[in-house]
Amino acid sequence: MATFDVSAEYMPDASAWVIRVDGVGAAAAKSWDEVTSVAARLIAEASGGDASAVDMRVDWLLPDEVADALDAADTHAREEQEAHHARMLSLRRAARLLRGVGMPGRDAARILGISKSRVFQLTAEDAEVAEVAEVAEAVDTAKGA
Repeated sequence: MATFDVSAEYMPDASAWVIRVDGVGAAAAKSWDEVTSVAARLIAEASGGDASAVDMRVDWLLPDEVADALDAADTHAREEQEAHHARMLSLRRAARLLRGVGMPGRDAARILGISKSRVFQLTAEDAEVAEVAEVAEAVDTAKGA
């Protein structure tokens, strides 16, 4: 079955969504949740098919101010994720530096404002790499002996 292009725009004066299906017609729905089912019925009636088998793409037409606000929210969410990632990298570096000078995990945790177990999580990779290096060195030593 073909994919139908559907547009849905909220009309405040009518307190309804106006639905337009390219090449089929238009209808109205009272809520966001009804838009796809109303569009599917409209398409099924026009094509003589089954409403449950209709394939469609819905383009939600929003006022420019709303679209701009949503774009800004998405931008802020991305910036927040990037800032969180940068913070985690900085915390990991600080934890590694503190533990690298021999500071106990509990003291490092207090300085960093995180739990002791989080300090160990952040520095675990260093410990694993060091352990692997020690094992490799021991194996090399044993082979050479």
